[in-house]
Amino acid sequence: MGVFRSLEALEPEFVPERLPGREAELSEIAAALKPALKGGQPQPLFIEGRTGVGKTCCVRYACNSLADEGNVRIVYVNCWQVYTRQGVLAELARQVGEALPRRGLAGDEVFQRIAQACKKEGVIPIVVLDEVDQLLARGEGGVLYDFTRSRELTGAAVGVVCITNDHEAFSRLDERVRAAFIAGRVEFKPYTPKQLREIARERATKAFKPNAMTDEALGVCVARGAREGGDCRVTLNLLLAAGRRAEARNAERVEAEDVPREATNASVEKKLSRLNQAEETLLELVGDGVLSGELYAAAEKAGLNLGERSIRTYLDRLVKNGFLEFEERADKGRTRFYKRT
Repeated sequence: MGVFRSLEALEPEFVPERLPGREAELSEIAAALKPALKGGQPQPLFIEGRTGVGKTCCVRYACNSLADEGNVRIVYVNCWQVYTRQGVLAELARQVGEALPRRGLAGDEVFQRIAQACKKEGVIPIVVLDEVDQLLARGEGGVLYDFTRSRELTGAAVGVVCITNDHEAFSRLDERVRAAFIAGRVEFKPYTPKQLREIARERATKAFKPNAMTDEALGVCVARGAREGGDCRVTLNLLLAAGRRAEARNAERVEAEDVPREATNASVEKKLSRLNQAEETLLELVGDGVLSGELYAAAEKAGLNLGERSIRTYLDRLVKNGFLEFEERADKGRTRFYKRT
């Protein structure tokens, strides 16, 4: 019994054998990284696009092809979890086998040690910084200068790939760093309904037993993803949820009625595909309404250690994009009261 064959194909980390609709972007990424195979400096890449359009999947696909080569080392960093220059360098050091002493070292010294280790072993690391906007929001973008100028600074080649769904992140780069990324700036457009259907059908074939996913149910999932701005993640999440509902009723086929109904709150629908993790957290903390000072304190308590300036930037974006609204209040000086739209 049951409708699933394997859940792997519906998981966010899954890298398929084909990437429908992303052939051009994949070719561009592969060409930028290819110099590493011959000991050269890879082109720095800055990859932009909203959630669910295949950015990370394409980068993983291209990097997997390079990882089979002995001289290339892929270092994947989620900047939501590692969000300082020192943290990124420590992770790079660990993955290239450079043991750091217990005593603290300055970032420049750490980078020099990493460079020496790479040159000694003949290794070229390619550092993938997913959600790089988290680094920039905390003022830790200096590590991008390290990587884009590594050959000049240390004699060692280091590749860097930045991934973000924040369309304003590129403008927040230091001017010197921004120049290094201009030639390697890649924008991922939303998937078309046709592309979403092709992806969904291929993933469903792997995830579900033969004939367990009906065309009607798959079509509903695709339509929802298309309405969310071509968001593949929404479509795949709905396929997973629909399958689980079918199994809960001991069915052998997933029907259209198994697909979860649409949320009635428009901001919840938009949140599925348009917000990064910091924005999602802030939206949740706002709740039914909160004063800005209380919100800053709640954000810090929730582990969102961005600083008030960065939090205000995210709040301004949430207001601009229609998720929040605010009113000015006089409460021990001027303050804002935020609430959801």
